[in-house]
Amino acid sequence: MITALPSLAPPPPHPSSPLMIYLGNITITSLAWSESGGFVVRFESDHGRLHQLYIGRRLYGETRGTEAREIVAQYDTGGSQYPEHVCVVAVDDADVGLEHGSKLPPRPYNRVRVRFPAQVPTGDAIIDDVRTWELFTGQAPEGAVNYDTARDVAVVDGLHPYELESQPLGPSGEWNVGVLGRDTTELDGNVGTPVEQSAHLLSYPPDFDDDFSVAVSAGIATINCMIPQD
Repeated sequence: MITALPSLAPPPPHPSSPLMIYLGNITITSLAWSESGGFVVRFESDHGRLHQLYIGRRLYGETRGTEAREIVAQYDTGGSQYPEHVCVVAVDDADVGLEHGSKLPPRPYNRVRVRFPAQVPTGDAIIDDVRTWELFTGQAPEGAVNYDTARDVAVVDGLHPYELESQPLGPSGEWNVGVLGRDTTELDGNVGTPVEQSAHLLSYPPDFDDDFSVAVSAGIATINCMIPQD
């Protein structure tokens, strides 16, 4: 099944692109959920360029014109309470459609992304009878990988590189991850020997359990909220 160790390293630069991104002079002015479930990010920018929206290190959307100052993303938290960093960057025309997550500044990033080729270094294919690649993680930092529920599943559809990514994880620490392949045997398929690695994740504190309220009286602000236990 899996004979090549998946890599957790950032992807190599695109051979035809300088991977130029512009981080300065951009201000996010509002974040909101739309009625249709989209995540709406509005921003101001001094750049007469196209813009990209990143949540964590993943590209979630782009503007279609240089004057646009709103991006709507289809974003799923996966039920996680741990927030992710939101960032808007400006890009040159040659970089539109290319993901530049590996070039973003160091920040708390709390998803595990595994990329691996469809061939091992010897050139032998590793998808002859694989139906799906599946990603699993521990339930806490340094915890053993739990293979009961997959964090992500990629259906094999040809000989090309594959990518798996977890939901936002927390708290911070060394998280163990495992990848296994499931073959085409009916009904549920046989699984191969998992390949495991670990990744160090930094997580922002978890979100509030409930909406918080603010009241101001006689110059004193009172904030009511439920702070979750991390």
